[in-house]
Amino acid sequence: MNASSRRRQRGITLVEALVGFLVLSMGVLGAARLQSWLRLNGDIARQRTEAVGLAQRDMEQVREFANAAAFDGISAHHATSTDTPTTYTLTRTVTPAFDASLKRNQIVVSWLDRSGTTQTIQLQSNLSSTAPIYSAALAIAPQDQVLTPRHQLPAGAKVLSDGRSVVKPSGHSNIAWIVNNATGMVSSQCNVRASLAARDITNADLSDCTAVSGSLLSGYIRFSLSTAPDAVLANDKPMPLAVNLLLEPSSTTAPRCETDTAATSIAYTCLVPQASSDGGWSGQLRIVPEGWAIGNTATTFMVCRYSADHDGNGRIDHNDEHPDRYTRVLGYLGQQNYLVVRGQASCSSAVPPHNDASVATVQHQP
Repeated sequence: MNASSRRRQRGITLVEALVGFLVLSMGVLGAARLQSWLRLNGDIARQRTEAVGLAQRDMEQVREFANAAAFDGISAHHATSTDTPTTYTLTRTVTPAFDASLKRNQIVVSWLDRSGTTQTIQLQSNLSSTAPIYSAALAIAPQDQVLTPRHQLPAGAKVLSDGRSVVKPSGHSNIAWIVNNATGMVSSQCNVRASLAARDITNADLSDCTAVSGSLLSGYIRFSLSTAPDAVLANDKPMPLAVNLLLEPSSTTAPRCETDTAATSIAYTCLVPQASSDGGWSGQLRIVPEGWAIGNTATTFMVCRYSADHDGNGRIDHNDEHPDRYTRVLGYLGQQNYLVVRGQASCSSAVPPHNDASVATVQHQP
C-alpha cells in the first residue's frame, strides 16, 4: 500500500464520521422536539382542566341569585385569575334569550400556553328567572294528598282539581261529561272540540255546559270469529255496530251511547238519565249490528256477555255482576263486556280463569 492509498482511506473515514454525526444530531434533535411537544400538550391539558373549572365556578356562582332583582342584575363580567401558575382571563357575556324569563350566559376563558399561543375554552348556558331556592322543595315530602275518587271512573277519565272528573264517551266525540267524584253521578254535559282528548281537557275548556243528571255504563265488545271461539284471545277485527240501552220503564230522555272502535275491540260508554234521589235505573243493553245480522245460523252472529262467577259456585246466576237485565242500578257501572261469535258456535262457559278473573260467557243475543 503506498502513501496515496493511505491518504484516500483516511479521507473516506472522515466522511463516514461526519455522516454518522449528522444522523445522531438529527435523532437527538427529534427527541428534544418530541419532549418539548409532550411537555407543551401536557401543560395545555392541565391548563384546559383548570380553565373549565374556573368557568364552571363562575357559572354556578351566577346561578345562586336569590330573587328577581338579583336575576335582573346578572350582567357581563371580566376578570383575571392568578391563583395558578398560569394567568387566566375570564369574560362573561349575558344576552337576552328567546324567552323573557331566560338569559343566555356565555363564559370564555383564555390564556397563553408555553409557546405563547392563545388558548380558549367556552361554556354556554341559559339562566332561568326561577329562584334556585325553590328547587329545594323537590326534596320535601308531599304535605298534601290528592284524594282518589270514591267511585270508579271509566278508562280515560281525567280527574280535575275541584272534586270532579271529565269523561269523553269516545275519542271523536264533541261532548264531555262532568262526573262528581263523591257520588259518581254525571252533573253536566259540555260541548268541546272533537279533536280534544279527555286527558287534555282543562277547566277553561268546560265553559259551554248544560246541567244533566245521570250515571255511566261502559265496557268493551270483542270478536272471536273462528269456528271455536276463544273468550280470552278474542282479537279479531271488529264489525260495525251501535249500542242501544232499553230502559224499563222507558224514559222521556233516552240514554246516549257512543262507541270507539280500536284494532281489536270496540269501547262503548252510555249516559243513563236518572235523578240522584231515585231508586236507580233498570233495563237491558242491546248490540245493534250494522251490515251484519244476529242469529244462530252460519251467516249470522251471536252476542255473548262476559259474566264473572262471583259466587264461586261454577255457574252464572242473577247474583253475578253482569246480568242479562239490570235492576235498580245506582252510580257508575263499568266492565260490562261482550263477545261476538259466529251464529253456529256457542258461548264459552267452561273457561279457566284468566289472571284470577272469570272469562266465562253466556248467550246474550239472540
